[in-house]
This record gives sequence, structure tokens and C-alpha cells, in this order.
Amino acid sequence: MSDSKSSSGGIGFAGLLTIAFIVLKLCKMIDWSWWWVISPIFFGIGILLLVIGFVGLFYFCESSTIKRRLQKRNKQREAEIKELQDRANDIQESINKISRKSKWQQHMEEIQQNPKTGTN
Repeated sequence: MSDSKSSSGGIGFAGLLTIAFIVLKLCKMIDWSWWWVISPIFFGIGILLLVIGFVGLFYFCESSTIKRRLQKRNKQREAEIKELQDRANDIQESINKISRKSKWQQHMEEIQQNPKTGTN
């Protein structure tokens, strides 16, 4: 038994096509510009750039969606806070109305706090 490790790397289709075009160009079998001869290399790079572009576009759209959701949630929370503050103000006003003293009670407290002295 032999343990042979093989890597599945290699030249690939674009590399083989580029080598074939270079050989054809050097043998003067095609009269293309060198840009077209090495274009299969750019094909792979182009696909990679497209994939990176789509991933970037996806993340951009996703982040803007999340931003809109957060803004909507913040507006809802601000509305809830305002509603709670209004309720608290209403309750405070109710408490103030209940705790108000009548004029007679106020007069009696003034008499108790400042008794007249010197009267028989």
C-alpha cells in the first residue's frame, strides 16, 4: 500500500485555453492582438470581480434595510415614550386635583401655624 497524496489543483480551462492561444499566436496561425490571446485569464478575473460585486451589493442592500428597520423601531419607541409621558402627566394632574385643599382647610392651617397672641 502506498500513501499518495494528490492535490486537485491545476491549470484549469482558462489556463489551457490561454496556452493554446499563445501557441497559436507564436506559430502565426492566428492574427489576434495579444489582449485577445491572454483574454481567458481576464475571464476568470472578471467572474471573480462579478462575484465580489454581487456580494458587496447584497451587503449594501441588507445594511440599508436594517437601517430602515432601526429607524422605524426608533420612531415607534419615541411615540411610545411620548404616550407614557402624557399618561404620567395626566396621572400627576389627577393626583394634584385630589390633594388640593379647600379654602376652609387652607384657612385653618394658617390659623394653626400663626396663632394670634395677646387676645383674651
